[in-house]
Amino acid sequence: MASVGEPMVRRPLCPVRRVGVQLQLSGEIDDSNAAELSARVVAEIGAGVTDVDLSRVRFFSAAGAGLLVVAARAATVRQRMVRVAASPAVMRVVEVCGLDALDGLWLTATGPA
Repeated sequence: MASVGEPMVRRPLCPVRRVGVQLQLSGEIDDSNAAELSARVVAEIGAGVTDVDLSRVRFFSAAGAGLLVVAARAATVRQRMVRVAASPAVMRVVEVCGLDALDGLWLTATGPA
């Protein structure tokens, strides 16, 4: 916690990090960051990412569904499959929105359901 007079430093809701051909996202994906994260995921797929790790995403709103749709489109355009490791929070939205069979993505559940 910041002391009086010290500026508050906000951590990003969803830090993103690239390690080789894997893009790792963790934290929360919601209306406030889904568009920015979607653009980053598409750019990284274009730059060679073949794995998107969402296993550490603890909150995934319906806005995150759009991220998966644009990732699938980016993979399909490049005629490749992108593996997505999905946390239970991500899988709930995938199932509710019927996104478990998107062309271009190979979704795998991680952790307890």
